[in-house]
Amino acid sequence: RILDIGSGTGGALLGVLQAIRACKPLAHHPVEVVSLDGNARALAYQARLLQRFFPGMESIDLRPAVFHSREHLAACFQAPGFLPGAGFDIMLCFKFVNEFYRPDGGYEANRGLYRTLAEVAAQQLGNHGLFMLADVNDRCARWYFSELLNREIHQFLETGRHRLRPVLPQPCMHWFGNCRSRGDCFSQVQFSVIQSTRGGYKGTNRSK
Repeated sequence: RILDIGSGTGGALLGVLQAIRACKPLAHHPVEVVSLDGNARALAYQARLLQRFFPGMESIDLRPAVFHSREHLAACFQAPGFLPGAGFDIMLCFKFVNEFYRPDGGYEANRGLYRTLAEVAAQQLGNHGLFMLADVNDRCARWYFSELLNREIHQFLETGRHRLRPVLPQPCMHWFGNCRSRGDCFSQVQFSVIQSTRGGYKGTNRSK
């Protein structure tokens, strides 16, 4: 069972599904997807991609969901019936929080959204569940998004009121219990993405 928050057209979800299909122990397991996004056109395009590349899935639940603020998101996930039960195996949230933090006053109004998503993961994931959280890495207020993500996730992990533990970055996995620089560092990988359209623009973006 997979929950994708802010799924857009489903790029991260498709990648995870491909990884599951390539893993022999999981390849023949039924897959259920609950995908949330506020853009109905993006969800419609996602549905076409899923039907084309992953036909015959057990369940695809694409839900239009508009979150107005951090508090609104938290309240939605606390509301009875918002999701079809907990016990998800994977929860995804890729390049979502920056859309709340970027606008003028957005960071001050929604500060703590990474931590709130971790709280949602702790509530919604089943035993041995995996929470995958990633975002862009340009500046927000006086910091980079990666610094804010790291700081807020560390604050959540330090509460101890959950079963989540870091898996990546590897230094966090190995030394989390003894780390003295929590919230002051982050791991970064740079890679190039080539974008193209038929007969149109070709360019390169540097992502972190």
